[in-house]
Amino acid sequence: MRENYETSIAYYRCGHPLCPGTCDALIRAPNPYCADSDEYDYEVKAKVYELRWNQRLTHEEIVYEMDRLYSIQINHSAIEITLKMYELGCSEQYRLDYFSKIRDRGGVLLQVDAMKPLKGKNALYAAHDYYTGLALSSKHLNREGQIEIEGFLEKLKNYLVSLGIAILGVISDAHVAQLNAIEAVFGPEVPHSLCHYHFFTLILKKPKELDSQLLTTLRKKMRGMYYLQEYRKTFKGRQAASQETPFVEHVLHDLYTLSNWNPRKKDPAFSGLTYYQRILEITGVLGKYASDLDKRLVILE
Repeated sequence: MRENYETSIAYYRCGHPLCPGTCDALIRAPNPYCADSDEYDYEVKAKVYELRWNQRLTHEEIVYEMDRLYSIQINHSAIEITLKMYELGCSEQYRLDYFSKIRDRGGVLLQVDAMKPLKGKNALYAAHDYYTGLALSSKHLNREGQIEIEGFLEKLKNYLVSLGIAILGVISDAHVAQLNAIEAVFGPEVPHSLCHYHFFTLILKKPKELDSQLLTTLRKKMRGMYYLQEYRKTFKGRQAASQETPFVEHVLHDLYTLSNWNPRKKDPAFSGLTYYQRILEITGVLGKYASDLDKRLVILE
């Protein structure tokens, strides 16, 4: 396990709604391989379970062994909470409640997903019920071939059949081997669709390419404009317009800024269209201003 861990320092908000800075972004993103509001990932927890239930160590001994073997510092309270969650799961306290909800729905809608939390390591295949969120099965696969995925799905299918639970449908990634395995195991009688992320990624691939071309073409045309090229020569980071030609300076500054604009992560999916719309708005203002000048409604000094 040791080679899979990188020591780092993370800063978190306390989560109290009245504290200042609650709405600010985290200084460092939380660990993506942990459960929500948790400090330790699943492999650390698995090792704690092993030390407790397999080797029968006390809490103090677990703290010592985790530090000695893996240089992972974990305190007694974290161990206690982790073990309680494990015992709760083993007790099947909510089993009947989940069964009731599943049967009220008429069965389960399987969500099959392949996760690779550690780059270069084996994929973890997991399946859960879409309606209840209940985890049904998970397994590390040595390779993501159709035969291996079929084995995982076949075991899951037999388990659900033995419990008398119907499979209403399957949602999966767009992985070819995964699609073929699902068809082989569940057949045409069980409806199958892609998850919304992969569905929209495939559907929007061509439109987003065209949108990117639109953005690139507009930006290239704007950078080729004579007046913007002249403005670029004199622009040295100043923001205020000159007193002599304030209107023209403002317009040139906005167009110059747009000609250097690049999409950011949180911008709309079709940034090219948004970019085009902004240019049209400025063009409309210029057109109206030119019309008013022709009609002598305004006088440009």
